[in-house]
Amino acid sequence: MLDPITTPDWSLAETVHLLNRAGFGAAPAAVREWHALGRTAAVDRLFAAEESAALTSARPAWFSMEKYRDLAIAVRDERMALAAEKGNPAEQKARQRRLKQMTQDRQQAAEAAGWWLDRMYATRVPLVEKMTLFWHGHFATSLEKVKDPYLILQQNELFRSHALGNIRELAKAVARDPAMMIYLDTDQSVQTKPNENFAREVMELFTLGEGHYREQDVKEAARALTSLKVNRLLGRSFFHEPSWDDGEKTFLGERGRHQCDDIVDIIFRKPECARFLGEKLCAFFISDSASPELAAAVAEALRRHDHAVAPVLRTVFLSAEFYAPHHRRAQIKSPVQFLVQTRHALELDDLPRPLQLGILQQLGQVLFRPPNVAGWDGGRAWINTNTLLARYNVAGFLLKGPDSRYRPPLAMGRNAASKDTRAARDRLARMLSRRAVVRMSAMVTPDQRRDPAAALTALSERVFQAPLRGADRLPFEKFLARQGGRELTDAALASLLHLLMSTPRYQLC
Repeated sequence: MLDPITTPDWSLAETVHLLNRAGFGAAPAAVREWHALGRTAAVDRLFAAEESAALTSARPAWFSMEKYRDLAIAVRDERMALAAEKGNPAEQKARQRRLKQMTQDRQQAAEAAGWWLDRMYATRVPLVEKMTLFWHGHFATSLEKVKDPYLILQQNELFRSHALGNIRELAKAVARDPAMMIYLDTDQSVQTKPNENFAREVMELFTLGEGHYREQDVKEAARALTSLKVNRLLGRSFFHEPSWDDGEKTFLGERGRHQCDDIVDIIFRKPECARFLGEKLCAFFISDSASPELAAAVAEALRRHDHAVAPVLRTVFLSAEFYAPHHRRAQIKSPVQFLVQTRHALELDDLPRPLQLGILQQLGQVLFRPPNVAGWDGGRAWINTNTLLARYNVAGFLLKGPDSRYRPPLAMGRNAASKDTRAARDRLARMLSRRAVVRMSAMVTPDQRRDPAAALTALSERVFQAPLRGADRLPFEKFLARQGGRELTDAALASLLHLLMSTPRYQLC
């Protein structure tokens, strides 16, 4: 099923398919650049490219161990003062308010999500960011419970550093990740009362799937995980021997004085693990309705490469099956995919973060806040009456600005007076003062404005990365006919683009 593709042909449509699935699409010039490399070199570039120094150093200013430690100490001191406060309800309430603000900084959370979205758009290594997004939905952890943007962003960097590495080693790191430990209460577990949350989810949702373990396996794994604790002042986990149940445990049929790594190693020796992970990778990169044979082929590649991601995805991206026509434009874009890919299509280099985050809230995918430990359902769940209308409205706003009569919600964070937030508001004000966010002059030449058929071809290739033919062109040709043969204005072109982006076809990648 994953036989190497033998044809030397390498079409623009195949280039687009690779960039959509292995990344977040690309602007027309970038598509041509990747196409010029040839298929094998383009795939190699996905794994060999290095991130730009500017993006690597552009993390939020507050993401430093020194600042995290200072905040953690302040939180600790405030909690101690609250515990010591007696007979003063007003002061207790004031301290509780301060604690809530200190431990749930919405401004930092918004900055972290905005930073990641901009990174997805500007990255030179799109596959790394696409896999980081995959792991974020797979090992789902939410700020709603963790309430610590530093730990969540630290986890995001963990996913990025292991994005194309060995899944077994990533699973071991996730088991020790402070954000995951807080989210699933591992740090509260002791030998007298083992917490079973992570022990259950690591099998049911992360590695094996339902039906491939027993309740006794959950209990035994929970005993092995009692040794892990979180140091809140350093943002790190550590081995705490007094809490560890060091007795023998029988887990998935193997007996020993198991600790955390032993549990993960045993899980990954089970054939069901590669099968479960192979199905998820297959659904994410190839098709969420793939045949059992195709999912099994990806699983076999995982077993053959000892659960290393890079060689498996390289095999997928060089296979004939990956480029099969029935796999192209067969996935519903996630809100993140929709937004970042739209930025590429319209070449929106400077889209204010509060606007991006507000759009994602309305479309149903808030970064760092998946709905539960299972992550987002994806697929058809991305589309309903409300979210589909919101997609049309978002496209209209980006193309027409105030003339669209739609005002997307803005996610500004808690601290609306901060320097960065004021700057974002200023950019939004400038944006709203223009008739449109996009620059039509960069998309349609003067000659194409005078030739409606040529303009339609140019814009359809921009948003669909393929020309419209036959009956697919008719609705748009009828719209252009109503322009009376006049040279197409920016407003007419924006309306045409809006129609193209409001089709079912645009919702697919």
